[in-house]
Amino acid sequence: MKRWNLVGSLLVIGMIVTLPCVGYAQESTFSGTVTDSTGGVLPGVTVTATNVESGNTFEAVTDDRGNFRMPVRVGGYRITAKLAGFTTINWSGLQVLVGQTAVVSVQLAPSTLQETVTVTGEAPLIEMTSSTVGSNIDPRQMQELPVSGRNWMDLTLLAPGARRNDSGGLPQNRQGYSQITMDGQQVTTNYHSAPDSEQPKYSLDGIGEFEVITNRFDAIQGRSAGMVVNAITKSGTNIFSGALSGYFRDEKFNAADFIEHRVLPYSNQQASGTFGGPIRRNRIHFFLNYGYGREPKTFSYNSPYPSFNRDIFFPSRVDLGVGRLDFQFRPQTRLSLRGQGYQEMFYGPGGNSATTHPSSGGPRGRDTSQFYGTFTQVLSNRMLNEIRGGSTAYDRKDHPAVQWQGGPFPYRPVLNGGSVTILLPGYAIWIPTAAREPGHLVDSR
Repeated sequence: MKRWNLVGSLLVIGMIVTLPCVGYAQESTFSGTVTDSTGGVLPGVTVTATNVESGNTFEAVTDDRGNFRMPVRVGGYRITAKLAGFTTINWSGLQVLVGQTAVVSVQLAPSTLQETVTVTGEAPLIEMTSSTVGSNIDPRQMQELPVSGRNWMDLTLLAPGARRNDSGGLPQNRQGYSQITMDGQQVTTNYHSAPDSEQPKYSLDGIGEFEVITNRFDAIQGRSAGMVVNAITKSGTNIFSGALSGYFRDEKFNAADFIEHRVLPYSNQQASGTFGGPIRRNRIHFFLNYGYGREPKTFSYNSPYPSFNRDIFFPSRVDLGVGRLDFQFRPQTRLSLRGQGYQEMFYGPGGNSATTHPSSGGPRGRDTSQFYGTFTQVLSNRMLNEIRGGSTAYDRKDHPAVQWQGGPFPYRPVLNGGSVTILLPGYAIWIPTAAREPGHLVDSR
């Protein structure tokens, strides 16, 4: 019996894998009903949607009730409805965003001649297919709105009901109260039962658009009691295109700090590059993005003990990139592959600068790599076969600024694990003991 169960499981897996090749995640959907001039439903109508940017085509056939449902990529579309003996309808100017279901109702008139009618459509102002509380940040907003620090997550505050109570760049950064999904994969990293504010990051230029859901999201989103951000990375089109950009800030434009009564040293440099295009027009496309950031910072410790106060200078750096390949084998069969890398080194002050010694801080490192694929096949108006798989690695490195100098017993004992804390009135000196990785002394001035 166990042998037959194993064989049966292998057969099922083999059937799934050998089904016609697949592609994009179900980013958005077209649905609707096709009728004739009398209002009667028309089965057997071929509805074809063509993505204007990539040339990818998506196809569906109306059922016996005249209904069709077509999972598609995000973007601008032309839709064609054809049936022998009826006028062909061409509908242009349709735009769908991530997570949206656009309803397109078509009426065909009988015709004895080959006749075509062109209709210009617009995106609906009100979402009629869902009661979800949220909003979409579209590609135009992503490209044109200025964002301080170029953190794309700041744009979540444009959504109705959005809220954020910290400076870590996360929506509603509390235990289990936020979830970020990228290209259908949940990427939020939990650390000590809460989302890590230094979780996998993406360049603003690598994100195509995203959806912010603040309430009443459906079960497939999951793993969150609060907000959900559903984002997609950019993909290539039928035109080779790219961009290079740089963003620079300097202390020369800053006012004096109201606590230190002086202009604190500050500078920030960010650079980004993108390039994408067709490998095979209308079929295979690629997109690449690399981002770099460098921000020298000065951390000032201002305690009641002047001899302990010092400025610590540390140049933080971040490197991040995304690569994506999209394949369309048939109108019902598509594949999407994505790789992402993120590496950051920064300084963590370790607490309140007025109550803790500089020894509590130190360099912090975050490394992430992700590989992800989605294999999708549309079987009918009511059936969608989708296989998602991938891997992710997250490495968190916290180095102390100083370490306890052990030596021969009994003069300088060696301590393993824990830490040495010297408590003064309203002040703490924290000296970590041996760490698993060597600590790094921080340049100071």
